[in-house]
Amino acid sequence: MAENGTYANNAAFEMSPTSQADVSPCGRPEKSTASKPSGAVKNYSRWAAVCLGLLCVLLLALNIGLGIKCLPEKRQLQAEREHLLASHVNITMERDQVSASNTNLTRQVDQLLASHVNITMERDQALASNTNLTRQVDQLLASHVNITMERDQTLASNTNLTRQVDQLLASYVNITMERDQALASNTNLTRQVDQLLASYVNITMERDQALASNTNLTRQVDQLLSTNDQLQDRFSELKKRGWRYFNSSWYLISSTDKTWSEGRQQCKDIGGDLVIINSEEEQVFIHGLSLGFKAWIGLMEIQGVWKWVDNTQLSTSYWDFNEPNPFSEECALINGYAGDPLLKWHDYPCHVKYSFICEMSGFL
Repeated sequence: MAENGTYANNAAFEMSPTSQADVSPCGRPEKSTASKPSGAVKNYSRWAAVCLGLLCVLLLALNIGLGIKCLPEKRQLQAEREHLLASHVNITMERDQVSASNTNLTRQVDQLLASHVNITMERDQALASNTNLTRQVDQLLASHVNITMERDQTLASNTNLTRQVDQLLASYVNITMERDQALASNTNLTRQVDQLLASYVNITMERDQALASNTNLTRQVDQLLSTNDQLQDRFSELKKRGWRYFNSSWYLISSTDKTWSEGRQQCKDIGGDLVIINSEEEQVFIHGLSLGFKAWIGLMEIQGVWKWVDNTQLSTSYWDFNEPNPFSEECALINGYAGDPLLKWHDYPCHVKYSFICEMSGFL
């Protein structure tokens, strides 16, 4: 910051301030002799120091705000990660339980099959025994005439065997029903196992999608943090070079005098353009930035129409009284001397050399 209260880019410009003694009562520059530093210059230096301190406080508040803003997002990501890990543990436990249940069902089916084989063998043995007994009955009937007592014993034995056959038949029916029930139960269990496997596949896919989403969110957070660090470094660098920040834009007043076209080209060379004033607040800020100077702004008359450097037509203006005049003066500047900041625009010939104000977007 220079002693006359203006910000300048020392790397790109050379300081050549214009003193108040060089300006006529009408706001036009006049020839004058060098004068000694006045009390107003010292006051400007004090105000500039105060402004620099306020800017440092604002920068610190911005850094604290950004840190507080990012903290809930980190906590939310940590909570989501813990929730996913707990879900993974539950799914693993359910998978183990399903696997154990399937093993038990398989064991029970094997036991039922073995029992069925044994019962079938016993049934075959009973049938064979019944055949033998029937043969014996036939032999007893053939010898009925000779051995009556043996016949009675044979009849009694046959009755017992018949009862046993009936019991075996009833047992066979019951075993057959139990077998059918076991087969139906096995079919239901198989269907349930298939459903559980399908559910497990769906849960696994959802878990993988959640993990992928969490990875993407983490990557985006890292990118935002990296971008924030780069912006902070860029802001610090611009402030060191004399740029002033206001309403999402950076502003710099030159320390050298140039024509309107030369000033615009130099603004473009450093990544900006001549300032475009879009609001009353911005006009007041630019007037404060140009105190003690006349400086070109990005407004030019083209075929009788005043347009900004972005080719938009002028809608709201802050011309001084009797400005713009009908003379051949097609470029606009801001008069940074004392007075109403909303009546500070003058039109001048574009070839006259004055300071100029550059503007650059704050979203770099």
